[in-house]
Amino acid sequence: MTTTFFNAWSRLFNGRRRSVAYNKNLMTYAKTEYGTDWQYAYNYMLEHDGTAPKSYHLKNLIRVTIK
Repeated sequence: MTTTFFNAWSRLFNGRRRSVAYNKNLMTYAKTEYGTDWQYAYNYMLEHDGTAPKSYHLKNLIRVTIK
C-alpha cells in the first residue's frame, strides 16, 4: 500500500512513473556491477532512464582518498 501511495505522488509531481521496485533493481544492479562506483552509476541510471554508464564515464571520476 505504501508503494502504491508513493507511486501515485511520483506520477502526480514528476509526470513519470518510477516505482520503488524499479529503483531498487537499479540500485542492486549498480552495487553488483560497479563496486565502489555504485553511487555514481545508480544516479547516472536514474538521470538517463535506466541506461548504464559506459566505461569512459567512470574514468572521468575524481577519486579522493582520506587518511
